Amino acid sequence: MFFFGADILGVPVSIGPDVIYPNKMEEQLLIAKYRADSLHSEYVPVVNAEHMQLYPNPATGSIHVILPYTNGIIEVRDLYGRRVLLQNITALQTNISLEGLAPGMYNVIWHNDEKKLVSKFVIK
Repeated sequence: MFFFGADILGVPVSIGPDVIYPNKMEEQLLIAKYRADSLHSEYVPVVNAEHMQLYPNPATGSIHVILPYTNGIIEVRDLYGRRVLLQNITALQTNISLEGLAPGMYNVIWHNDEKKLVSKFVIK
């Protein structure tokens, strides 16, 4: 488990076994929306966010992603669970353009048929 402190950007957080969400209601919304829109019908275990590196964070024009695995899909979702970007990944490192995305907090989800990595970043 990982711990970021009492809050993220001044917003109280709840800490779960897999990811951190701003509050329990937001957590339930994201879980429900992801399950409804999931590419997988079965459970895919979540690896802690520390295994996917994102920088810079907070970001402005693009974000660099370093992954421990290749051959998967990266999704960027807003905190309401809406997918704002979908990209196939075949390398351990990639840049993601943030052009057209509003300032705020986003989730980056990398997944394949066996694993899923989740991390957060902020657009200034």
